[in-house]
Amino acid sequence: MIPIISILNIISGIFFAFICFRIYLSYKKDKKEQMKNFFMTFFYLSLLLILIGTPGILVEDSDIIGFIFSVYPFIGVLAIAHLGSISMSLIGWKKAGKIFFRVMVVLSLIVFVTSALNAEPAEVARDHGFIYWEDPRTNLMNMFVGLSVGLPTLMAVILFVISAVKASTREARIKMLLIAGGLVASILMSVANFILEVWFDDKYAIDLAATSLNIMSAVLIMSGIYYKPKEKKEWTE
Repeated sequence: MIPIISILNIISGIFFAFICFRIYLSYKKDKKEQMKNFFMTFFYLSLLLILIGTPGILVEDSDIIGFIFSVYPFIGVLAIAHLGSISMSLIGWKKAGKIFFRVMVVLSLIVFVTSALNAEPAEVARDHGFIYWEDPRTNLMNMFVGLSVGLPTLMAVILFVISAVKASTREARIKMLLIAGGLVASILMSVANFILEVWFDDKYAIDLAATSLNIMSAVLIMSGIYYKPKEKKEWTE
């Protein structure tokens, strides 16, 4: 049977890793703190996606897969910590950004310990020739993880939109709005992955939707980072 969700996660992870490499090359040129935080954000996200793409490809033991599913949100919260620092620095809240980062690191450790202590074997599901594994977390734990990732990301969206409104150039405004759009896709992914699964039984469709939103988020954020307006060509006689 084909581990379709794992394959899609690996594809997403490779795409995120490519973005991470592009950002690293940019960071090596100018050494800007914002590019460093973007690099760390995509590093953690690519690591997360490749990790949850291992079931059925590299790992088939339900106990190991259950542990992977229980602790991977820890990596996601670390990614949000760096992203939040970027959004706060854009509006001049550098000290608040440092505090936010430390709070998110502590939160990530709480998520890690809580999830690890409650780790259970993953449940195997099969559907029309596909095989995938379900998170063993309880509904309450899913809600906690979803809010831990979604709420800080929502705050980052608001700050990026504020930065876009205050931007002095059209280029900067479009950059901020594209990144904000990518973060909105990430929030929708968190809602689908951690909250909708609590109430809906069709988890296969929800996982597919969440993976698609992951890719959309990456495309929008990368577009925002590297957006350059087209130069107007001058007519010559």
